[in-house]
Amino acid sequence: MPLPQEELRKFSDDLARVIGAPSTLRPFVCEGSPLDCEVFIVGYNPATQMDGDWWRYWDPKYGYHKKEWFRYYLAQRGGPSKTRSKIEDIVRGLSGVRVLEANIDARPSAKKSAYPRPVTEPFDFLISVCRPKVVIAHGTDAVAHLQGWKAKGTLIECKHFIYVGRERTAQILAETRQALA
Repeated sequence: MPLPQEELRKFSDDLARVIGAPSTLRPFVCEGSPLDCEVFIVGYNPATQMDGDWWRYWDPKYGYHKKEWFRYYLAQRGGPSKTRSKIEDIVRGLSGVRVLEANIDARPSAKKSAYPRPVTEPFDFLISVCRPKVVIAHGTDAVAHLQGWKAKGTLIECKHFIYVGRERTAQILAETRQALA
């Protein structure tokens, strides 16, 4: 059985073959190893184009440094988007649970119309290798893409996060905790 660091290094090498290195794609963010994440939060695509290489926050012995990425994200944007705020609310509400944030299309754009047909290879690779127990899918495209995954875990479906209020957020958190129990 491979050691965790060997598994992470293999994951890193395999991901680099999918997205390239360096890469302006944003396949996911999480703190630490994506291989340990029980919950995925999945949308359509990243709305914010980040300057530089996604890999600069990656360490093959640790995984992804979300805290460092997030500081840069806030500095570049000037503050979180509505979607990012909701993601952070859910991550905080799942304290102690390993959460990975991804999109079915890793290409950043402010408008979905820039990429009306998603390129899902990075996401499909990610979900097949990481095998989360719960996926929270927000938005019709993410929900539709994940219908075939339902048999592998719990799929929690909702509107795009910009339309999700406190009540639905509390329901999502409760459903997630119940699925992990």
